[in-house]
Amino acid sequence: MIGKHLRGLTGAADVPTLAFNRATVVLRGAAADNDIAALLGAPGTGKTFCALSFLETVSAAGRLGIFLQSGPTAAHTEMTVRLLQKLRGGRPSGESYYLSDDLGELLCEHSPVVVVDEAHRAQRRGLEQLIYLKETYPEWTLVLVGSELPTALNKAPGARSRIRGRSARFDLLTGAELLATLHALHPLLAEADDQLLQRVDTRYCSGNFRDWASLLRAAEKVNERLAHRGQPVHRTLTAKLVGHAVARAGVDAWEVPA
Repeated sequence: MIGKHLRGLTGAADVPTLAFNRATVVLRGAAADNDIAALLGAPGTGKTFCALSFLETVSAAGRLGIFLQSGPTAAHTEMTVRLLQKLRGGRPSGESYYLSDDLGELLCEHSPVVVVDEAHRAQRRGLEQLIYLKETYPEWTLVLVGSELPTALNKAPGARSRIRGRSARFDLLTGAELLATLHALHPLLAEADDQLLQRVDTRYCSGNFRDWASLLRAAEKVNERLAHRGQPVHRTLTAKLVGHAVARAGVDAWEVPA
């Protein structure tokens, strides 16, 4: 879960959660059948990490994996052009109809697993174009990832029904699973006090691992500064280190009870 792929965070581990494992089963089934799958849930819960991890597995097995991130208002032509770029290189030009035809042939030829992150940002016609390509040229796998994907798919006729049974949801972690994941996530958290972790999560992170990563990056910087000064570094997260990290991360000053 959310370890090494978070930018700027060192020493973190990738920790598979229950949601990650369930989603991986869904993705494997979709890839085996060249179907459509969807990863749903709040931001920072592990959807993109799971999709990227699956693409690594796919690539290691010799199948082409393609990762796209939808723009804020990606239209059908943008989705077509960006997929073509990934498959044959260079920016294609020409009429939309012919571009789609060329793309369809390449999708069938290469049979890639295509992950579209933040797919809910795409315009309705952008989503419809992806579904059209999948229906017309079926020999590839499409994985849609997005926090607001169900709402977006309602705007594309037939899209939501196509992923029924091929979707997995990521929720904010709480309780014992949250603590177990945190302890395994980073050396500073391995032996941290459970009550402190729960208070930090309630006050600042709310089960969002991007927020935890921001806090941990700041804590690492605090330790780097201490080491540079020849002072002892923190081997585990403490209330004092949290206070310094929060200040360094630019969060409004707050205090975690000891």
